[in-house]
Amino acid sequence: MKLPDATTYSDVNSDSKFPKTDLGKVQSYLARLDKNLDEHVQRLYNEQFLRYCRMSRRETCVFIKSSCHAEMKKGVSYTVDIELGLDGSITEAQCECAAGMGPQAHCKQYC
Repeated sequence: MKLPDATTYSDVNSDSKFPKTDLGKVQSYLARLDKNLDEHVQRLYNEQFLRYCRMSRRETCVFIKSSCHAEMKKGVSYTVDIELGLDGSITEAQCECAAGMGPQAHCKQYC
């Protein structure tokens, strides 16, 4: 996955121009990998495993960079990168963990 320069990222907030995406597009991406969103993934989100979320907007896509705490190893975090098309579809994803090696990551940090 070719990522933009780190200096082009900014924090995601309510003023961010984010592509319109929905749960269906996420589920479509995961279905290609025989995965789905489940209660476990929702619990990780609710328990604030997500550390930050930043984005870099390009002419043809938006890159999302985030960091997520590892579930089993205290003090370990993984960087997650996602490329969204301007239509909100997921083009590529990768994570630093063993299961998340790109370009089609589907580990629990990503999901």
